[in-house]
Amino acid sequence: MFFDVLQRLKMQCLNDIYKKDFMIIFGQPPAMGSDEMLIMEGSVAIDDPNPKKFDLNIMKSPLETNVQFPMGANFKVNVTQNMRDATYYTNSACNQKDFDQIEPLIKKHNRFNTDKLQSVLEGVNPNCKSSADRQSLLHVAAQRGNVAATSFLISAGVCLDSADKNKNTPLIEAVKNNHPEEVKLLVAAGANVYTRNIQGDSALAIAEKKGRKDCSNILRATQGHLSDAYRQYTGGKAMPRAVADGETTEYQENISKLQTLLDAQVFNENEFNQLCDSIDVNKSLFANGNTVLHEAAQRGHIKAIDILLARGADIESVQCARLTPMLVALQNKHEDVALHLFSKGANPFARSLINEGVLDFNPNPKGQFYASVMKKTGNAIV
Repeated sequence: MFFDVLQRLKMQCLNDIYKKDFMIIFGQPPAMGSDEMLIMEGSVAIDDPNPKKFDLNIMKSPLETNVQFPMGANFKVNVTQNMRDATYYTNSACNQKDFDQIEPLIKKHNRFNTDKLQSVLEGVNPNCKSSADRQSLLHVAAQRGNVAATSFLISAGVCLDSADKNKNTPLIEAVKNNHPEEVKLLVAAGANVYTRNIQGDSALAIAEKKGRKDCSNILRATQGHLSDAYRQYTGGKAMPRAVADGETTEYQENISKLQTLLDAQVFNENEFNQLCDSIDVNKSLFANGNTVLHEAAQRGHIKAIDILLARGADIESVQCARLTPMLVALQNKHEDVALHLFSKGANPFARSLINEGVLDFNPNPKGQFYASVMKKTGNAIV
């Protein structure tokens, strides 16, 4: 299914230099010497059919995987492996410790040792974030222009559209630091080109402000590729829940029970918390790639939202259409919930994969939500 999408992208969007990088990440080695197929110094090729020791779960199609699992592939289903305990996302020290084990391995000039990182990843969560600026490892790789590390982290299931403290994504960091090869790779794998930071700037806007011509050209040429892939994959219909490899029956039952609790007339807070202990609150667990926070926002369930945020649920998490929980709340006419999420730090400039923003779901500029955002930000939301 995605072969046609990839072929169209190659023909329409990519020049000869871009084709080489694009084929590498999708496991289609270009016709060149074997030494050139190694995209990182001192490591194995990204499409190595026999990863050593550690089950990295190399993606055969990152674009398809990131459509299904927009918060990153379900790296390890077992919660004790994935985050070690239910408080992982609220434990900044634990996140920083994991971050500090991997960050030094991501060097400039594509220096990156896959074998060493494979062994490190056995004990850490690759979606960890730094304490001070809430950056992911993918932010670091994008800032340093390390295409090798970026390829590896995408394959390991790190979220492409992860937002830092200032709502910058890895794609925005790649543009800021003028790394067009990073931009190519991230866009090809499914990064949302329309995402905006807290200043309301998209990657393209930043590229044009800073005169990053190569980055601008790439972003302009590939603006529709993620939405094309999404439409082809879903056929214009709601996307059923994507089941990750290794999910147990109990895990699937717990996910279903969470929805039942959210739909109940009387909310059982204790049971909800117990079930949240058994799953990763920052994964795409439900239909349309929703996280639990999306499910709560969709139902207008402020109590559940507060519980999830207290557990470290990502307020900028995205689902398949790249809607954040705040956008989902507005889509379902829960303006009070959108206001609540905004008060908790949600980005009012969030955009979907077809460039929809808050005004597309709540078009009244005289409404309470718009007025509150304008009062706090001083920026027009367009």
